[in-house]
Amino acid sequence: MGKGMIAEGRLRHQQTGQEETYTVHVLSIGALEELQAMQKKVEEHVSDPSTLQPLSEEEFTNILKGEGLLIGVYAGQTLAAFRALWYPGHHIENLGRDTGLPESEWEQVVHQEISCVLPEYRGNGLQKKMGVWIMDAFHQSSHDKTHLFCTVHPDNPGSLKDKFSQGMVIAAVKEKYAGMLRYIFYRPVSGPVLWDESTAVTVRQRDYDEQKSLIENGYVGVQWHPSTLLFAKKQP
Repeated sequence: MGKGMIAEGRLRHQQTGQEETYTVHVLSIGALEELQAMQKKVEEHVSDPSTLQPLSEEEFTNILKGEGLLIGVYAGQTLAAFRALWYPGHHIENLGRDTGLPESEWEQVVHQEISCVLPEYRGNGLQKKMGVWIMDAFHQSSHDKTHLFCTVHPDNPGSLKDKFSQGMVIAAVKEKYAGMLRYIFYRPVSGPVLWDESTAVTVRQRDYDEQKSLIENGYVGVQWHPSTLLFAKKQP
């Protein structure tokens, strides 16, 4: 498993209906093969592969060896879910590059990477819970990061709601990962982005040109609703 338990509780197996005990651990390099096998299972059950950006063996290895943080949820001895953070530094994929962050601050960036939950353990709210657990573990670790970023597929409502619930906002709409459209979410590590409610406007979810135009004029995406997004100006 990992370096020590950071949480525990009960969850329901969707196929058997049985409740099981789970434990949450910060993972180390010994979990590499287990993580790859579990990620492959999740990929096989995704209806739209473009909504998932899996981690490569190199990316897993780098994170597990200290260039980030990775937590796993175990139901008994089974890895039921995991979530990753990555410290990209000056890597070409640093999302600070996409939002105009000065190069002098790229080393202070942390990415929220993939969240995976086995199909039989979905419906337990694990993605949102892992978001809390991994950020708690991150804040307790020794780091100098000040900027938190991630990407989300526009047609992934679960991930959109997860990011907004963390106080993140849409800071850019870009083609990433060989031309696939992604929202780039941002917030300071220290807390949520504040926005001016009086400036809020509703935009159709697929009107990406309007969303880009609003972002160019100082707006950010602040809320998700079925078929629409709310944009507003950031508070100074």
